[in-house]
Amino acid sequence: MAEVNPTQFTVPTGELTATGYESVRHELYMHAIKYQETSTADAESREQIISEVTELIWEKRPFPIRYFSERGAKAEILRCMETEAEYGTAREPGLLVASQRRAGVDLCKWAFPNLHRAKAKTDSVSLWDKFHNRERLREAIIWACRDTARNREQVVSPGWLYYGLRGGGAAPTNFPPMAAKAIFERYVPKNGVIWDPSFGYGGRLLGALTSRNEYTYIGTDPATETFENLSHLGRLIERVTGRRHSFHLHQCGSEGFDQRKEDVDFVFTSPPYFDSEDYDDPDEVARKKQSHVKYPTPEAWVGGFIRGTARNIRRALKPGAYCVINIADQARGKIDLVDGWVDELEDAGLCLQRRDSLAVKARAKSAYQAAGSVNEKLGRVKGKRKEPLLVFKRS
Repeated sequence: MAEVNPTQFTVPTGELTATGYESVRHELYMHAIKYQETSTADAESREQIISEVTELIWEKRPFPIRYFSERGAKAEILRCMETEAEYGTAREPGLLVASQRRAGVDLCKWAFPNLHRAKAKTDSVSLWDKFHNRERLREAIIWACRDTARNREQVVSPGWLYYGLRGGGAAPTNFPPMAAKAIFERYVPKNGVIWDPSFGYGGRLLGALTSRNEYTYIGTDPATETFENLSHLGRLIERVTGRRHSFHLHQCGSEGFDQRKEDVDFVFTSPPYFDSEDYDDPDEVARKKQSHVKYPTPEAWVGGFIRGTARNIRRALKPGAYCVINIADQARGKIDLVDGWVDELEDAGLCLQRRDSLAVKARAKSAYQAAGSVNEKLGRVKGKRKEPLLVFKRS
């Protein structure tokens, strides 16, 4: 569908989904087999395999995600609707494992090409730019070949290549849709109203609107391209569900959104980590509204963005309603982001009830990925890292 598919690759007529690499899958398979069978001491042969794979992918060139036709996108939305959301495990009731249900993940990667153009502060090159740079692509293929060999996979697939582009560095990510759905169905009554202060790349909207509880989703975010892509995705979902006016988006920062007063049943978001990501918005006016541009120091950001958002959350929530904030425990200078959110929300009149956790896939080559299953910090979730889910309640 033209308005939702903003990528360069079009799914062949009659197909629901495609990666663009189907015609070379067998060749990639054979190269992976050769790589696995070649001794690590035979550097020349391995280099030749990497060069051949690089040329093969360079000629095909679709960015390595799964693409959808309109029928395919609708089918994936139906799959999200049919997927049961699960919160907690038998061992840890407060642990939400994001990888348990992957429905909707690929759909959001496709619907938000600007996700792949966004940059992390620690890496000045986006995944999109890495893919379109031959040397960076080659580095990603080396990583993918090594990882498929290590995991005894028999093909260098687009999925492995995507994670190869991420490599050991940071890159912006999306919130898993079915994890969002699980959170909503735990805290929000049927027909409830949800506010997402930083709506991001569609994971929370998709999770909310594919619940059979018929939620109404309100989202705020200043980014122009993200706003447009999320609007397209929301309309596509409504064509599947048959609902109208199930979502309302506002292109503004959450610190300035004071339009709701005690009529919201639940607030949930993954807010920005100060300046850790650059969303590369082509709209210069919108870019200046990004929170870290508007508030350029950690102290100003906490006092402006977090404090303003916390007050608006308190204003919007019904008495007794909950708010969940998902943010990793990392410091920016002398400002701890988790403590910043806790302090400001409590000052605004909310009470921290508990700290649940979201277990997400560890970044490639990180200590989290290498950790064993008994690692205390990871809560016995091998190869995962845990992010806090801060659960607050309005008095």
